[in-house]
Amino acid sequence: DILMYMNKTFVKQHSRTPVHELGLQLWHEHLLRRPLVAKMTREVVLAAVLKFREGKPESKEGNPLVAQVTKMAMEIGPSVYAALVERPVQ
Repeated sequence: DILMYMNKTFVKQHSRTPVHELGLQLWHEHLLRRPLVAKMTREVVLAAVLKFREGKPESKEGNPLVAQVTKMAMEIGPSVYAALVERPVQ
């Protein structure tokens, strides 16, 4: 709630980057650009996709963590999504 309030007041008044967008930028810069973290993230996503394809999803909707990771990657940009998800899955 405090972040939503900050977005509505401080961010607008001081022409700053919105909190959600800033979080995506930081996630990309400090996590996905680190080779070990990017590799581990790819492995987790790939394992979940393979489980889903084999009919062993963690839930009816698949893996919610993987869904959020792929959504965040797509919000950063198609090239990040492709590097994180599409190329390893092919």
